[in-house]
Amino acid sequence: AQTAGLGSVTFPTSGAAKAQPAFLRGLALLHSFEYDDAAEAFREAQRLDPGFAMAYWGEALTYDHPIWGQHDSTAARTALARLGDTPEARIARGKTARERAYLEAVEALYGKGTLEERYQAYESAMARVQERYPDDLDAAALHALSLLTIRPEGMTDLRTTVRSAAISEAVLRRNPTHPGATHYLIHAYDDPVLAPLGVPVARRYARIAPRAEHALHMPSHIFVQTGSWDEAVASNEAAWTASKAWVKRKKLGNSELDLHAAQWLHYGYLQQGRFVRARALADSLDALYATSDSNPMHVHMYQTMIEVQTVVETRQWDSTPPAPLPVRGAPLFRAAASAAHRGDRTTVDSALARYRRLRDSLAAAGETIQPTMHAMERKLASFADRLAGRPDSAVAALRKASELEEGVPIVGPPIVPPAGELLGELLLELGRFPEAAAAFDSALQRTPNRSLALLGRARAAGQAGDTTAAREYYQRLLHNWRKADPDLPELDEARRAVERFATAR
Repeated sequence: AQTAGLGSVTFPTSGAAKAQPAFLRGLALLHSFEYDDAAEAFREAQRLDPGFAMAYWGEALTYDHPIWGQHDSTAARTALARLGDTPEARIARGKTARERAYLEAVEALYGKGTLEERYQAYESAMARVQERYPDDLDAAALHALSLLTIRPEGMTDLRTTVRSAAISEAVLRRNPTHPGATHYLIHAYDDPVLAPLGVPVARRYARIAPRAEHALHMPSHIFVQTGSWDEAVASNEAAWTASKAWVKRKKLGNSELDLHAAQWLHYGYLQQGRFVRARALADSLDALYATSDSNPMHVHMYQTMIEVQTVVETRQWDSTPPAPLPVRGAPLFRAAASAAHRGDRTTVDSALARYRRLRDSLAAAGETIQPTMHAMERKLASFADRLAGRPDSAVAALRKASELEEGVPIVGPPIVPPAGELLGELLLELGRFPEAAAAFDSALQRTPNRSLALLGRARAAGQAGDTTAAREYYQRLLHNWRKADPDLPELDEARRAVERFATAR
């Protein structure tokens, strides 16, 4: 069935005819991660047909947000309890073998065991549903999502990712407007290596499901990976506008706004050289939350990310660092980077010591220290080494940080610059121009088309006498900055260099 503005799904059930539209709407919304609206639609289907077992199945799934790391077993079990007192009783409410297979799967998801064990059991259950019902495209799509869910955290798992992508690709060959397969394929291809495969589907998703705010944002996951800044900005402008409209329509508080889309939009503006626009967005967010003394933690988190992005991408190193020093990674980097550029060795050393205490406290609490955390420590150490007159140690620290980051998937805007980019900047400062060019090349493989990496690569080529490469990278920067603020000194530098190197040729 075509669900207006949400894509098309076909999911036959035994529910009453009058409850089918609400159920299908809920399913389409679920596939686009519009969880609140999906839950409302499934509850409407339950109201219209209290015996509609699959409507309870659907509501239960809205409490699992696997890609976001959110899982509310209590709410899901409460929803399922309205269908029956025990798993066996609930499964028996399914009126067909196919419905019972779906109900068995959701019981595995919310049954016994750790969350990791339950995700593994759910993936196996959905694999069986897909195998038993090969014409059921939603079973295939949900299995594709479950495969993405079981990938190890903080690691690249290409085999599982490609398995998921292959399933979604097969669904789209049979139904090109399926919202779930479209959505999950973008998540599968959300990787610097795989992202070019996702460009066609990214450009299609917003047209398939324009009434789903998340579907408007989701294409930017591919556009950020490919460095397509105009498309990334357009995607998040649409999503941010839709989010504000949704909050107004639902009469909700500003804490329900999609700050994820706002933060990505802010990053896109920075990559375009539109620093004034980025600042205006940040100021508008500060104004939204200024009157509340009880903003949720996620609001502060996004405001902090945006503040760090602003300093790092605009090089506003003379801005006053937070006092006392912050206790989290990205803000500590921002404070240490600012202090390093002021020559403030005491603050840099304090930031590094604080970060090491944070790492040790997490390890003592039994948390796994991810490679990215070790990489961040080395980034901070590089500042300390540089100010202490140990440039070779600073270079070695950043080389190790770059190695650590290579094995870690990168999703979304890097709040702190990649280690390879920082390494290139340090080598450029030290006059080691060929090495700097190689470091920037490596960084641009991981985060394509980042404006500061292009600028650094152009400078390294120019200093090394490679005027052809310098002109190419300055031109690429100018392409990024077609809409840039006109008074940026780097913009004038790039234009003059392109003209000078063209004459030299």
